[in-house]
Amino acid sequence: MQIWIIDTKDQLIHQINEFYVQQIAADRSRFTLLIPAPCGRDKYMTMLIQ
Repeated sequence: MQIWIIDTKDQLIHQINEFYVQQIAADRSRFTLLIPAPCGRDKYMTMLIQ
C-alpha cells in the first residue's frame, strides 16, 4: 500500500507524526524523504510505504 501526501513542509511533518501516533505507520522510517512537489510552490510530498 502507498499513501501519497502533498502539503507544506510543516503540515507534512505534522501529518507524519499523526500517522505514527494513530499507529497507521509502524514507525517514521516508513515515509520517504520530503521532496519538492511538482504541483505547487512551497509544497512538498512524501509517500508512506507499507
